[in-house]
Amino acid sequence: MSASLEEQNLRVLAGIDLTERSRHAFARAVDLARTPGASLSLLHVTSDAMPNQLALAHEVYAGEVLRDLAMKAQAEGAKDVECILVRGRDYETIIEEARKTHSDVIVIGTHRPSS
Repeated sequence: MSASLEEQNLRVLAGIDLTERSRHAFARAVDLARTPGASLSLLHVTSDAMPNQLALAHEVYAGEVLRDLAMKAQAEGAKDVECILVRGRDYETIIEEARKTHSDVIVIGTHRPSS
């Protein structure tokens, strides 16, 4: 017999790429993270191919966005929210961070706009 979501302490990882598509993923992740005992990790991956000086400036901006989203998530009922900002290849790093955080579900935006 499987446990209900309330009994699982669901761990949600949301990939945030700073586009409008990731805003929809963020909203879904917050919905999941409202489950009692759930946690939410907001992850942004800065490309490791980006020149270092540009990457540093990008990370400052991305960190501000993640902190704002974390506050919004908490205001919307998510209790345990953390921000993760790393460099790497997006798809590889998302999987790696999901393993590190023992995430049960990964929520990301669509790759292409829907038609």
